[in-house]
Amino acid sequence: MTLPAEEYVVVARLVAAGIASRLALGFEEVDDLQLAIETIARGTFDAADEATITIDTDEKALFVAIGPVAPTVLDRHFHDGAESLQLRGILERLVDGVWTQDEPEPSIVLRVDLPAR
Repeated sequence: MTLPAEEYVVVARLVAAGIASRLALGFEEVDDLQLAIETIARGTFDAADEATITIDTDEKALFVAIGPVAPTVLDRHFHDGAESLQLRGILERLVDGVWTQDEPEPSIVLRVDLPAR
């Protein structure tokens, strides 16, 4: 789905949460995924930008790709007072895996492992 990044981040969060819940992810995993999506949307896109969000799954994990982004986006730093936080580090605390991909468009990919069945 492609949405205005700033205005519709709530829609992206809700869709991802609904799918994650159907895959039996717990409340904390769903909440962390939603926070990761919001962090990317608010930290990498301008208000007028559109973001494409792709959600996929296999038997082991849920994948959320958000783009288009610059290839070095995960190296971006955010300043919180005297502390500097790297986007990659923030996202790695929230999900099980994070990386960038070039195809089909430059995107940040989030991976959340599914519970064993």
